[in-house]
Amino acid sequence: MTKALLRTLHPLGPVGAQGLAQAVNLAAQLSLLALLGRAGFGDLVLGLLAATSVAFLGEMGFGSYFLRQSASPRDWLSPWREAVVFRLLALTVLGGLAWHVLGAAAPDPAVSRRVLLAALPGLAATAVNPLPLLFGLGHTRLASASVVARAVVQAVAGVGGALLWPAAADLLLGLGFSAGILLQVVCGRLAGLPAAVLLPRRPRAMPPFPALRLWGLSLVGILSDRALPFLVSDLRPQVLAPALIVVQVLQAMAGIVAQVDRVLVPATVRGADPVLTWRMLRAPLAVLAALMCLALPMLAWLFLPGQHWAALLLALEWSMMMTSALTFPLTFAVGREGTAAAFMLGAVPFSILAQVALGAWQGLEPVLALRVAVAATLAWLTIRSLETRRVS
Repeated sequence: MTKALLRTLHPLGPVGAQGLAQAVNLAAQLSLLALLGRAGFGDLVLGLLAATSVAFLGEMGFGSYFLRQSASPRDWLSPWREAVVFRLLALTVLGGLAWHVLGAAAPDPAVSRRVLLAALPGLAATAVNPLPLLFGLGHTRLASASVVARAVVQAVAGVGGALLWPAAADLLLGLGFSAGILLQVVCGRLAGLPAAVLLPRRPRAMPPFPALRLWGLSLVGILSDRALPFLVSDLRPQVLAPALIVVQVLQAMAGIVAQVDRVLVPATVRGADPVLTWRMLRAPLAVLAALMCLALPMLAWLFLPGQHWAALLLALEWSMMMTSALTFPLTFAVGREGTAAAFMLGAVPFSILAQVALGAWQGLEPVLALRVAVAATLAWLTIRSLETRRVS
């Protein structure tokens, strides 16, 4: 497992690539904020968040499922082609829902919807995005390079559009999103994957239960993540733009940590012990969480007076998210994710409803405190599952 972890943390591995991609995304969004101002930036980013949410949920849990399946000697091509049909159906429904949500919640629905409209080709292409197959089959370098390339293409399109054609910046940002995903599909062909991965086949059965459960977890997780910007927009609109930047940075950092599963899951399928990874990473994780809990309130105190308590609660929630982002793939790899999964599927939807009610009654800080409590419980459950595994 040490070798697998080193491959994951290599600058050209999934963690390094995701970190570089997120740095590119952050630089692009800061540039858009400077070029378009807070109002224009918020409308664009809400449209982009809608597109990325649809793409993520449209995987239907098949990303992690085929990451594991393609690393095993079992046939994965036939189930993959059947999964494409389910994913296309899900993307269609989710795209329609996102369109209506933007119409109801975005400050300028027309701008946000144009971003989503231009992203439609990329959303359709996500149904055949071979990224999990590339990682599962061992094409780690090419897969990681495609992650960076996608971010660069999207950033160039968005910032270039804002500079050269501001009136069409929304359409160009959406087209950049589409071009980045299509580039990853091309990388699958460069890796020698069969052309049949692009061809759907009529399903002979319902989707496998492990994929459906992962999809349910993705659904409640992304609903919780995406609910926060809309709550901030409603409860404290004057800080929406900086809040969007901070939330995306924190979620991106948690996502970077979660990239260990790109190598961890295939390595586990081939016989490695994932529990060692948790032993190696928990001390650095604790240090990073402590630094963030100090830094974020200090930055808020300096640049956003009166928001330091909200910043501290956001940092605490992020620390718990980081822990879960690392430990849940480990529990999934050893088949002990059931307790944490049941908690997420039951508690998180109820928590979102409670956040809306609590925000209308008490304001932003109590909402963030509730989110911290839910995230801490999930982190505790996943850690307990790993420790139980370690003792047994």
